[in-house]
Amino acid sequence: MLKTLRIVFGIMTALFALYTMLTDNHTFLTLTYFFLGMMFLMMALTVQREKEKSFSYILFSVAGFNIFGSLYVFIFDR
Repeated sequence: MLKTLRIVFGIMTALFALYTMLTDNHTFLTLTYFFLGMMFLMMALTVQREKEKSFSYILFSVAGFNIFGSLYVFIFDR
């Protein structure tokens, strides 16, 4: 289940990033960072199940920063 979600969030991130690069339209940039954060969160949960705690803490912090940053920009920068 986590692997499937990681793949789905990765594909959505790649599609939004590709759209932003090709059209030079930055309206979906916050969604790109949000889905990137969700992908990092799924990776952190997967790594934590494999008993690598130190790397999962790094991934949790990166995911939290990406999700918080994207939501902050989405809410307050409009």
